[in-house]
Amino acid sequence: MWQILEPSCVALQLRAGGKAEALEELAGLLVKAGKIRDGAALLEAIQARERKISTGVGEGIALPHCASPEPASPVLAVARKPEGLDFEALDGKPVRLLFLLVGQEGKPAAQLRLLARLARLLREPAFPQALLAAESPEAVRELFRQAEQAEA
Repeated sequence: MWQILEPSCVALQLRAGGKAEALEELAGLLVKAGKIRDGAALLEAIQARERKISTGVGEGIALPHCASPEPASPVLAVARKPEGLDFEALDGKPVRLLFLLVGQEGKPAAQLRLLARLARLLREPAFPQALLAAESPEAVRELFRQAEQAEA
């Protein structure tokens, strides 16, 4: 995961006040970083996925994801909202950490492997807590690197 996460795709303080704005802000991180050109198409793909069932998985975590024809390889954006926001999470709790994974269209297995890896990392309570405490986007990326190396 850390290899696909660039510091420019990390927002330490999400400005969004709700789910729709949070998704827009996450997509905007990838557009601003040059990972995605068509932000409107990406946002529509994310919203279409959210209409099926919320990706607010519980415990303050949301894992929005979709496939897109644009990225040459999967891309990841990470955002924090320390005070939490209503994301229609399955447990009804506010979401504090958001992870947007955009996989390559036509390669669902690769996207599922990355989602599974991310879910494994987030199951360890110390990892999300460390992400919430990280002081820079570079520190967030380093936390991913350390967690993945410890898992290997």
